[in-house]
Amino acid sequence: MKIVSWNVNGLAACKRKGFLRVLANSKADFFCCQEIKTRCPLSTPGYLQFWNPAKHPGIERFLFLGLTDVFCAWYPQADRPYIWWSMRLNKRLENRGQLGYFLVSDALLPAVRRITHHMDILASDHRPISPTRCLATFRKELPDKE
Repeated sequence: MKIVSWNVNGLAACKRKGFLRVLANSKADFFCCQEIKTRCPLSTPGYLQFWNPAKHPGIERFLFLGLTDVFCAWYPQADRPYIWWSMRLNKRLENRGQLGYFLVSDALLPAVRRITHHMDILASDHRPISPTRCLATFRKELPDKE
């Protein structure tokens, strides 16, 4: 199963820069967008849409729930890739930006096979993140019939 999470910083502007091509090429089972800045559903054949305008006061509340960041768990010694850079002051050239997090429960973490930061997708000032997991880990074993 592949999940893509992307802060598009305005769906209309991102759509003009190739959002639908990225969506189609992602082959994602779930494609989650943040900061869409729109109320009109985007009609995309083959996809269901859910809208939630809620804002969260901080990531700390999720960490208190016992959720773990996938990248930190799988690559504890690696430098974290940034997924957003300010358009001002050449922050991208300095590689000083904002980190991206994908939080999962401890029970789900072993099923995650990899996490990808899509640095080649430039349709927004943010880059998508996509963890991939194996569904077989969560399939319930049925008892043998006698």
